Amino acid sequence: MMTMIPRALIVILVSLCLTAALAQAPQATKSFSDPVRKISFDYPENFTLVKPGEQPELESADAIFGTPDEKFVAQVRMPEDGYPGTDFKMATLTVTVETKTPPVPCLDWARVHDELTGRDARVDAIPFRRVEDGSGAAGTQYSDITYYGYANQTCYGIRLRLVTGGLGNIECIKAVDYTAVMTRLGSILATVKLRQNAVKARP
Repeated sequence: MMTMIPRALIVILVSLCLTAALAQAPQATKSFSDPVRKISFDYPENFTLVKPGEQPELESADAIFGTPDEKFVAQVRMPEDGYPGTDFKMATLTVTVETKTPPVPCLDWARVHDELTGRDARVDAIPFRRVEDGSGAAGTQYSDITYYGYANQTCYGIRLRLVTGGLGNIECIKAVDYTAVMTRLGSILATVKLRQNAVKARP
């Protein structure tokens, strides 16, 4: 004899299946492409993209190489309400470039910071140098992972930055999960393409 499944249980099972499906669905993305700088990448649809000239104050504040020839390419910002109840203030991925031939000055810049946990890495199969750094002042902390590399006769600087507020001892506010934030920014880095004819990355 066939056992009848209660309607309420069916509704619950369907809801659980839909929730699981939504959790596994790929996040909607947008694409950025700069054919002049020969770089493209994808980023989450709910992140904010800042292009050159849109917020001039960022272009000097977020310099990576700190040289007169450095050019701001783009910055992607995570939503400010991404981690409620934590000390999270901001998380960004910033790209700047500096035209150099040969690559020695660019790669030397990365080697200068080797004492800050520098190690070899790759971006779009191109050798980069990965450097971790951090600083803090006036109750604000900066945690950076910066990638320095050379391609297309250009030095590329790609920085993943997490900014937090307070000193971790504010009542009812917990420290944001550093690994979770950097993993989300790293998912953007994983889509970076550095090509002679960079086009929009596929969604």
